[in-house]
Amino acid sequence: MLTNADATIYRPSTDGSDYDRVYLGGVCWQGSQSKTISTSGAKDTAGTTVFIPLGLIDNIPTGSYIVRGDCAYLYSPEHPIREFTKCFHPLTVLQVIKCDYGSPDMQHWEVVTG
Repeated sequence: MLTNADATIYRPSTDGSDYDRVYLGGVCWQGSQSKTISTSGAKDTAGTTVFIPLGLIDNIPTGSYIVRGDCAYLYSPEHPIREFTKCFHPLTVLQVIKCDYGSPDMQHWEVVTG
């Protein structure tokens, strides 16, 4: 798989009270923009899809946060997740597709953000 970036994901724990920080070295980060024109006016939309090799992370729950690059923010009760979202403007994981077919070098997670 071709890679063009690194990423850091903050995924919630199973009970939702904590966040785990996982650095992902070597992902494919793709952004897109589109415009829809209708009778009510024009609407711009932007989206980002991140392709992550399966060997880098075992699961990615929806509702996780992802940022491009190596983000050093460490979640703790003294440093809540709202502080992280305010300072780093992460993308929220909306959909995760596991693509575990084909060559092991091509198997990946497809993460759609909003």
